[in-house]
Amino acid sequence: MDDIAAAIEPSPETIVEVVIDGSRLTIPELVAVARHRARVSLSDSARGRVARCRMVVEQLVAARATVYGLTTGFGSKRDVAIDHDDTEKLQHNLIRSHACGVGAPMSEDVVRAAVLLRANTLAAGFSGVRPVVIDALMALLNNDIYPCLPEKGSVGASGDLAPLSHLVLVLMGDRYGKIYVQGGRESTEASRPVGQDREDSDGRLGSYVAHPVRSWFLECSPERLAHQGIEPIRLSSKEGLALNNGTQVMTALGALSAYDGIRLLQSAELACAVSLEAAKGVRFAFDARLHAVRPLPGQSRVAEHICAFTEGSEILSYALNTGRVQGAQSALMQAQEALSERARSVALDDEGRALRLAMLASRTGEVGDGLKRFAADPLAARDTLIDDKGSEVAHLTPGECDAETFRNALLPLQQNLSVLYRELLTLNQVLPEEDLGKPRALLGEALRQLEQAVPVMPRVQDDYSLRCAPQVLGSSRRALQHAVEVLRIEMNSVTDNPLIFPPDAPGNSDSYQEFLARNVALCKAAVISGGNFHGEPLAMVLDYLAIALAEIANISERRTALLVDGARSNGLPSLLVTDGGLNSGLMVPQYTAAALVSENKVLCHPASVDSIPTGENVEDHVSMGANSARKCREVLLNAERVVAIELLTAQQGLHYRRPFLAGAAVQELQNCLAEAGVTAADFDRVLSPLIERVLGVIRSERAARLAERYTSSIPPPHAGFGERFG
Repeated sequence: MDDIAAAIEPSPETIVEVVIDGSRLTIPELVAVARHRARVSLSDSARGRVARCRMVVEQLVAARATVYGLTTGFGSKRDVAIDHDDTEKLQHNLIRSHACGVGAPMSEDVVRAAVLLRANTLAAGFSGVRPVVIDALMALLNNDIYPCLPEKGSVGASGDLAPLSHLVLVLMGDRYGKIYVQGGRESTEASRPVGQDREDSDGRLGSYVAHPVRSWFLECSPERLAHQGIEPIRLSSKEGLALNNGTQVMTALGALSAYDGIRLLQSAELACAVSLEAAKGVRFAFDARLHAVRPLPGQSRVAEHICAFTEGSEILSYALNTGRVQGAQSALMQAQEALSERARSVALDDEGRALRLAMLASRTGEVGDGLKRFAADPLAARDTLIDDKGSEVAHLTPGECDAETFRNALLPLQQNLSVLYRELLTLNQVLPEEDLGKPRALLGEALRQLEQAVPVMPRVQDDYSLRCAPQVLGSSRRALQHAVEVLRIEMNSVTDNPLIFPPDAPGNSDSYQEFLARNVALCKAAVISGGNFHGEPLAMVLDYLAIALAEIANISERRTALLVDGARSNGLPSLLVTDGGLNSGLMVPQYTAAALVSENKVLCHPASVDSIPTGENVEDHVSMGANSARKCREVLLNAERVVAIELLTAQQGLHYRRPFLAGAAVQELQNCLAEAGVTAADFDRVLSPLIERVLGVIRSERAARLAERYTSSIPPPHAGFGERFG
C-alpha cells in the first residue's frame, strides 16, 4: 500500500471509539468521529497533565500576577490590566464579543471534526483549562449535539476566533448559541432535515448534515443542554481564550478535504484507466522503464496503478477496433432502413423502381448480417484464420499476427460491401439522386470504418490527457502527501496563546500545588506568549492542495472532451451516440465539467498571499487560512463531480468496445456503476441524475476501495533503480 493510502487506514467506519491525548490523533480517527459518530474519551494520562497545568493558572490568578489573557485584555488591549474580580467575566466577554461569524452554517462533519480537534489540543496539557472543559466538548460529540458555526469570519490568526467563539457559546449554554440535535430527544419529524437521518445529500458515509440551513437550529440554553444530558460550563480564567484561539476549524476543513482528496485521487486513477480503455489507447506511456528514469514516486505510482487496472484488457490487447466495426454496422443498418423507406415511398408511383430499391435494401441487410456475425465473436473468426494459415503467419510477431488475421477476416465483408457500393454508383445513372444519395453516403461511411478497423500503422501514443496522466496525477499525489504530513502535525499541535509549560516537580497533586505556591516566579516563567495560532502553515498547504485537486479535475475534463469528440476518440461515435443530430448524447456533461474546472481556476487563486491587518494593527499579518480551507473544500467538491462526469462518459464509451472486455478492475467498476443504475444507452435521457449516481459511487468510497484492492500489493516504485540517481 502506498503512503497516502496508508495515511487513511484503518477504515474510519471500523473505528467505534477514539481516545484522545493531544498527540496521537489520526485522520481516520477524525473522520470516524466526524462522519461515523465514533465515541470520544480522554486518556487518564492526558487528564492528569491537564489538571497539573490548570494548577499553574490557578496559582497565577491567586497571586494576582500580570499574565496576558488571564489578567490583561486581548489583542490591542494586551496592556490593559483587568481587576482580579473580573477575570471570569473577561473570559465570557471575550467569547460573546468574538462570536461574530457570518454566512451559512458549516456542515456537521466539519463542526464535529473541529470540536474533536479543540478537545485534542487542550488534552495536550499546555492550555490551562480544567478537565471539565474537555469533558464538555466530548459531551457535544457523544450526545450528537451539532453547534451552528457560521462559515465566514476567520482571518486565520489568531486562529479561528469567530467560528470557535460560536462553539463556546453552546458550551456556556448562551442563548445566542444555536444547536441541532441529530436524533436527540428534542428532534421531531418537523425539525429534522428530510432525508438526513443516515446519509447526507453529498452521499458521504456516516450520519451527518451536509448542507444545513439556519432554520434547523434551535436556540441554546442551559435547560435545553440539560435536556440532552449536558451541564453547561461557566468559563474560568484563561478558558475562553484557550477555547477560541487556535486553528481547529481550518484544520478540520483541511483534514476532511485531504481524506476525500485521497479517495478522489484513487477514483481519478481508476477513471483514467476506464477512459484509456474507452479510447482504445496505448499503454506505452505507463511502462515502468519510462518512469524509472524520472524517479518521482507519485508519477511511478500512478503509472503502476493504471497498468494494474487495465491488466488483462482485451480492448487494449487486440488490434481490432470494435468501435469501428460497430460504426460500420450502424451505417449499414441506416443504409438498409433508408433504402427500404425509399422503396415504400415510391411503390405506388413506380413499382420497378421500388423493386430495385427493395433488392438493394435486402443485399445491404445480407452484408450487415455478415458483419453482425463477425462483430458478435471476432475472436472466433480470427482464431479460425490462424488455424488455417498457421505456416503463413508463423514468422510474424504476435501483434502483427493479430492484426493480419483480423484484417483477413474482415476482407470478405469489405469486398461484399465494395461491390454493393459500386452498384449504387452505377445505378445513379438510372435512379434519381434522392433515392441513392443517403444510402450511398452511409455505405461509404461503413467502408471507411472497416478500412480503419485494423490500422495499418498501429497507434504509438495518445493525447496528453492520457499519455501524461502519471506526470499530472503524480504531482497531485505528492501534494496530497505533503498536505497530509502537515495536517497530521497540526491535528496534534497546541495552537492557542499564551501556552503554559508547567515546571517539573515530583509528587502528587497536593504536593505539586504546594510546590507552585512556593515558586510563583516559576509559574510566571511557565507562561509563554507566541504565535502558534497563526494559520500560515495551513494556508499555504491548503492553497497547494486546492491546486492539486483542481489539476485532477482539469485533466479529467480533457479526457471527457476527448471521448465525446468523434474526430479524436479512435472510432467512438460523435458525442457517444449512434444517431447523432437527433440525439445530443453526452455533449453537455462535458460543458458542465468545463464550467466546474473553470470555476476551480478562480478558486485556486491563493488566499495565503493576502493579509489584512486586524486588531488595531497589532495583528498586522494574518494568514487567511480559513479562506484557503473553504476554497480548497469547494475545489474538491467540484473536482469530484468532474471525475464523476468522466466515469459516466467512459462507461458510455466502453459500450462501443463490445464484445471485447476491459481489464478486471475496469469491469468490476462497470458492474459497480450498473448496480448504482448507471448503464450505457444509445439514446438521449436526462443525465443529471446519472452524474449524481456516479458521484455517489465516488463519495461512498466504493470506487476508491475497488482501486485499493487492485493496487495494494504493488511494491514500492523504482525498486532497483535508486542507485542510478544516488
